[in-house]
Amino acid sequence: MSLHTSHNGPLQYAMPWVQGGGSRGATGTPARPINDSKGCGGVMRVAPIGLVREYTVAQAFEVASRAAAQTHGHPEGYLPAGALAAIVRALVEGLPLPSAVSEAVALLREQPRSAPIRRGGARGWIARRSCLN
Repeated sequence: MSLHTSHNGPLQYAMPWVQGGGSRGATGTPARPINDSKGCGGVMRVAPIGLVREYTVAQAFEVASRAAAQTHGHPEGYLPAGALAAIVRALVEGLPLPSAVSEAVALLREQPRSAPIRRGGARGWIARRSCLN
């Protein structure tokens, strides 16, 4: 089964990445996305970035956003990755969860193209699903 020709089974989910150029070694950046993917693949791989002691919360956000943007070109694909890594970094530094989330939301607000996430009410969404209330 070829990754380039299969549209059946688990490999079908790799197709947006393949079609976006990933199979040819192309990777995206927030400024130059290779696709418009909003998938969760970027978020699911960045939590360890928040564990890097040398990074500040803002640096963890930046590195994780760029890492996710390699394969997920839509802001809803890479900015939540930055927020997750920032939250992890802030928690590791000893901040309580509400403060960690507040820092991540502040970093989100500073980002160009973050309007869809802000309209969705990132803090409200997180608050409804956590212990922040």
